[in-house]
Amino acid sequence: MKNNIISTESAKTSSGNRIWLNLQADGSMKIVISKPKADGGYDNTESVQLPTFKVKKLYSNLGKLGSITSSPSPTLEQLRAIQGQQAYAKWEKDEEERLKQLYITGHTVEDIAKALSRGTGAIESRLRKLGLKKD
Repeated sequence: MKNNIISTESAKTSSGNRIWLNLQADGSMKIVISKPKADGGYDNTESVQLPTFKVKKLYSNLGKLGSITSSPSPTLEQLRAIQGQQAYAKWEKDEEERLKQLYITGHTVEDIAKALSRGTGAIESRLRKLGLKKD
């Protein structure tokens, strides 16, 4: 007898596969791992059926995660103290021009980041956006 799926969740893995969690009407769960196909679809490559008692244990353990407190995200002021006063600020035209000049004249990304009070990631990202640097 085929079980009816009452809930489905999926997530993409870092390797591009997709994991499907299918909760079925009888309380069991089917977990399916699918690999992407060239045409954009997925091939189901592996699956496992969890019996109801295992699913209940899983839900019980997941419920315990609610009691874990995570540290709060850093504030903008804290990020700017670490990455520079301009971190997450909008780029102005004169700032982009200064970035171009510093980069073209051979300054390192680290030096430019200090000069513009921004993080190195912001500098690299803006250089790519301006077409001055490739990945």
